[in-house]
Amino acid sequence: MYTEIDALGAWTPPEEDENKIDEKELWNLDLTLTEFILPRLKAFKKMKRLGFPEPQTQDGTSRDSHGTITDEQTAAVAWEQNLDDIIRGFETHLRLVREHSEKEYDEDHEKAQLKIMDKGFQLFAKHYTKLWD
Repeated sequence: MYTEIDALGAWTPPEEDENKIDEKELWNLDLTLTEFILPRLKAFKKMKRLGFPEPQTQDGTSRDSHGTITDEQTAAVAWEQNLDDIIRGFETHLRLVREHSEKEYDEDHEKAQLKIMDKGFQLFAKHYTKLWD
């Protein structure tokens, strides 16, 4: 099945035996998964989406991450910000893995980058089932 996301240049598996996984992909599975997920997240962000998940409470009112009741526009902006933070987390991970052996270690920079990654990955996990349109 060919999707709009595939048309935007997302990774597609090789046409070889789909059940066979090259062991090289498993040596740094986090990098393999990031290289698979990141282009799809970017394509999802760019595509024309007709809806967004509203943050809901038990009583059915919409609330942002701080617990404030929101209107639809505010909830849509919050969703776009979440997507930006998720993408930024994956981009940061990809950059750190690729540059890790090429740069001198800077503990403060590394800590800041890890915070960006952690925020993005936590949001990805939290909103994993909301990546739909």
